[in-house]
Amino acid sequence: MSWFKLKNLQVELRIFVKVNAKQTTLIEINDEQGIIVALHAKAKEGEANRELINFLSEWLSFPKSHAVLISGKHSRHKKILVPFNNKVSALIGM
Repeated sequence: MSWFKLKNLQVELRIFVKVNAKQTTLIEINDEQGIIVALHAKAKEGEANRELINFLSEWLSFPKSHAVLISGKHSRHKKILVPFNNKVSALIGM
């Protein structure tokens, strides 16, 4: 199973988050869990989800409003739909 799926002009990313870390950072990318991200935010009241969207939008250069949390609102395993752009293309190897 791949950690991304192309959907028209968007890409669905599988992400595993580790919350309450010292800093927000990319840990690794693998086929089993997808993109693994450490988040400084705690998993309460949507803080971690907001921080994840902020991190992805800065890292992959797209407006925060263009990301959609498809699943995993209350889980460490998430699926997020992001716009296909040059940085996302480079990330997925296209």
